[in-house]
Amino acid sequence: RRTTDGKPLVDWHSAVVHPDLKDGDELVTGEAGTPPVKALDRDGGELTKAEYASIGPILDGLREKYGKKAGGKAGIELRVVRGKAAKAKDLSDKTLLELSKGTPGTVKTTLDPALQAAAEKQVGKKARSSVVLLRVSTGEILAAANASPGFNTAFQGSLAPGSTMKVITSSLLLEKGLASADKKH
Repeated sequence: RRTTDGKPLVDWHSAVVHPDLKDGDELVTGEAGTPPVKALDRDGGELTKAEYASIGPILDGLREKYGKKAGGKAGIELRVVRGKAAKAKDLSDKTLLELSKGTPGTVKTTLDPALQAAAEKQVGKKARSSVVLLRVSTGEILAAANASPGFNTAFQGSLAPGSTMKVITSSLLLEKGLASADKKH
């Protein structure tokens, strides 16, 4: 009660509703972002993190790029949307409860299951490695694997892949007759 006139007062804080709520935050129910995707290899088999350990970042990228186009439906969730004061403190929005699961859309890839398994095995032997296998004639990606599961180094890495371009450039020069193994240039 207020000391001056005895009027009842309520000392309200958002944390009364849920401990993760801060004053100024809101509870919102709605779609859980991008719909999930089910990625298929070139033979129609499903690509999963359980079978191909390093494929997680690739699947995340497929969901981000094709989730809304692949025919799936996002799930429904209850989440905390942080107020302006909280964002200044670097608190991010948070999902509290998944109310319904989404239905995945289908994304067909050109990944070859046997080559993907071989690529996974090879990158597993060396830390911080990645590999992408291409069919040069069509541009199809046949396999992509990353030793670091949190980042898609194979597609998004910033370091040059060693001397790969030297082989490509040299073969082009030889093919066009601009260089040869027995001539000095």
